[in-house]
Amino acid sequence: MPLPSGPLTVNGGCHCKAIRYKLTIPEESKRPFHPTLQSPTLASCRQPYIGICHCNSCRASSGSLLPAWLCLPAEMVEVACPSNTNEYRPGLEILAPTDETIQVGAVKFYHSSPKTFRSFCVNCGTNISCYERPTEGGRHVIDIWLGTIDRTDLKAKGMIPERQLWWEDGIDWIRNMAMGEAGIENTPRHPGGKVGEEVGKQQMK
Repeated sequence: MPLPSGPLTVNGGCHCKAIRYKLTIPEESKRPFHPTLQSPTLASCRQPYIGICHCNSCRASSGSLLPAWLCLPAEMVEVACPSNTNEYRPGLEILAPTDETIQVGAVKFYHSSPKTFRSFCVNCGTNISCYERPTEGGRHVIDIWLGTIDRTDLKAKGMIPERQLWWEDGIDWIRNMAMGEAGIENTPRHPGGKVGEEVGKQQMK
């Protein structure tokens, strides 16, 4: 597991610092298992986990060829917005809007699908998160763009992708890039968003 097994705090935010967030992650034994883990052939996946997404929506909305996420339960996320108040509020209060919500402080929303809300900074345009409403009784999850994590934490806390999601949606040369220089050639490649499904090695090329 790329993340350290002990408890850790991860900080980050947008480029202009109008939005700051704090992620409080407990020790590994207290991290919940991913709710859609179904395959006994894969190692158990706990949240948070770090994934590269090959879906069309993430690539187009971010402008990134290999968009990477830290996917974690909402209760681990706190947001200060505007950051100069130094008042951190629960992530669900800021990053999980209603259908009518357009903006909260410096956080603006793009409703990319009926249940999906992507957030970005209204000042500098930095993509911050993606929130998809869970099914009834499901766990609230907030996906944080890996590139918004502070550089010191990215370097010091093992922020290395461990999953590749929506593999079948990927562009061939982008998938080849993910399998080469990124150094993550042995990570599971999932055909969709379900972490319990994996593309066999014979199907990679």
